[in-house]
Amino acid sequence: MGLPQRRAVPFSCPPARQSRDPGHPLVKHERIPCPPISTIYHCLLIDLPKRAKTRKLPSRKGGNLMAKKTYNEKLNSPGDLPKIEDLSDKPDAAARFGGSKLLVAAPMQYHEVMSSIPLGKVTTSDRIRAYLAQQAGANATCPLTAGIFINICAHASEERPDEKIGWWRTLKANGELNEKYPGGLAEHQAHLEAEGFSVTQKGKRFFVADYAERLFELDELG
Repeated sequence: MGLPQRRAVPFSCPPARQSRDPGHPLVKHERIPCPPISTIYHCLLIDLPKRAKTRKLPSRKGGNLMAKKTYNEKLNSPGDLPKIEDLSDKPDAAARFGGSKLLVAAPMQYHEVMSSIPLGKVTTSDRIRAYLAQQAGANATCPLTAGIFINICAHASEERPDEKIGWWRTLKANGELNEKYPGGLAEHQAHLEAEGFSVTQKGKRFFVADYAERLFELDELG
């Protein structure tokens, strides 16, 4: 007598959390639905890299390796400045600056000049550069670092609870207001007008009217 023939049943995956007939041998196992493939990709390609990027790595001192310096820390971190760059091997640059000696002044040198401008007087960034170059025996002062360090001096003053300086009295070339100062053009203009200066607008730029008549002579600093 042969074995009884089992009726063939077409194969199909059982739906999630739904049992077969109690007599079926797989009744004790329910299919657990797999997460959508989009969810898996989102985890692997987006969530994990994002967490890795935002994780803060502690330094040896227990702080954050990427901690941003304050403006006063930048002001008091001169590095190897001041220094004089030799432009002898760069004739085009030497011709532009009127000689081969280019001063890269330290941030505190700008701070000392800016803090010396008295009430009712102004100066300009190019005049400060000329003064520092003369004091150092150089042909010119680096204009790029000058703009950066002048802005640092202004923001450092606002950052401190005391020992403020009249940063708004230092203008850009030709008496132009500095949009990178604390509070932007509006605050710069407000400070100047509070001291009796008249500000005029030319297109999108703002200038102190007749600023040349109110210039402070930097030679008086010695």
